Order: sequence, then structure tokens, then C-alpha cells
Amino acid sequence: MLDIRDRDALAQRVLATEPDDVFHLAARPLVRLSHAEPVETYATNLMGT
Repeated sequence: MLDIRDRDALAQRVLATEPDDVFHLAARPLVRLSHAEPVETYATNLMGT
């Protein structure tokens, strides 16, 4: 498992595994948590994409 926000680790994993497709399913769906932690939510939902 790796943190989707870690661009270098993600790039290494993609290069190592050569996947046919990549799906981003790591979004934070909880609205209350998103309001409480907006920076982390932004980083996961948008920068992770």
C-alpha cells in the first residue's frame, strides 16, 4: 500500500508494475471530515488524481 499523494512512490509503482489501467478510488467521501480537514481532503481528492 502507498499514499496516493506521494508522487514519487506512485510513479515508481506504476513503472514497476506497468498496469493497463489505473483507477483513482482514494477520494475522501465524508463531507464532515472534509470540512474538518480541508487540506488533506484537497490533497487526496485532487492532487491524488
